[in-house]
Amino acid sequence: MTNPDDAPQSAVEMHAARLSAVRAVDPELAEKVEQWMAELREKKPDLAAEQDARFLSYWNRSLSWGEREERRLVEQWERRTAYNAAKAATPNIPYDPKRKRYYLMSKDWGDFPDDVIKGIEFENRNSAFTADNIQEYRMRDSRRKYRTGDTVLLETPRLTIPDREVGLLDVYDADLMKFIVSERFKAILADIDPGGIQTWAAVTKTKDGRDGPRYWIVEPTRRLDCVDEERSDITHITEARDINTGEMLPTIGYSDLNNVFMNESQVGMAHIFQLLLKSVLIIDEAIVDAYRAAGLKGALFTPLQPRMPEEDREAAGYENSRYWVMRGYKT
Repeated sequence: MTNPDDAPQSAVEMHAARLSAVRAVDPELAEKVEQWMAELREKKPDLAAEQDARFLSYWNRSLSWGEREERRLVEQWERRTAYNAAKAATPNIPYDPKRKRYYLMSKDWGDFPDDVIKGIEFENRNSAFTADNIQEYRMRDSRRKYRTGDTVLLETPRLTIPDREVGLLDVYDADLMKFIVSERFKAILADIDPGGIQTWAAVTKTKDGRDGPRYWIVEPTRRLDCVDEERSDITHITEARDINTGEMLPTIGYSDLNNVFMNESQVGMAHIFQLLLKSVLIIDEAIVDAYRAAGLKGALFTPLQPRMPEEDREAAGYENSRYWVMRGYKT
């Protein structure tokens, strides 16, 4: 492999040695790298010189750099080969318009600027709520107890927004399965599934003390054990550690939700709920379609079934996007 006599004396020699290693495992990638460096030297010579110096410095610091680079490229090629083989071996799962759609709702960290994403400050997040009427329940097949109950308001939620109201979103994360939602989104939820949520009106002020637009704190009220595990493609958590004693306890929970079928008899008329075995918020097609039709912003809905064609543009942000790619999914 590499020895002191092989160390390149110039950036040109360094790139030649690197591209030689690349060509051994991926000729197409080597061609792209060579083309990129040629364009860089022509259009931005200063940046190209800096790039050359950086690579030469890497090589001179450690003569094993060439070996590590070659190993990295071989591993990259092996991973790509395995990925393509797995993708080719799995059947395409098409979108079924007759299948009822369910979504995992989360905060959209898309292309919004930081001042928009963090545009609302929940001033009394830790003191506004407590839980009353606590009931203990057990996860299925577990000796570990969990507690749930009706959330009780201790003081009126207080929100602070920027002095400008332009660009505010309709959904913000308030933690602990609560969301801060706009008047419009709250109206959609209350209209479609009034029994599925608790809501509290918040006092909204701008930083200079003016009244702001109305926002609500929303929390789902149901926790359902409704996943049809025999038909679904999910990943189970098979054990957990007791947070008080440190003891390992057998339990059943979900870590990944991919292609999910629901037991409709367990869901009933619910449109919004938490899962018993995973603390996530599930919303069905009725709410998602109404949200999109209203042009609201701030929530990301990860499809728990093959996505609709119009959902492709958001695919990279979905929590289960890799699952669908690996299975050769096409709209």
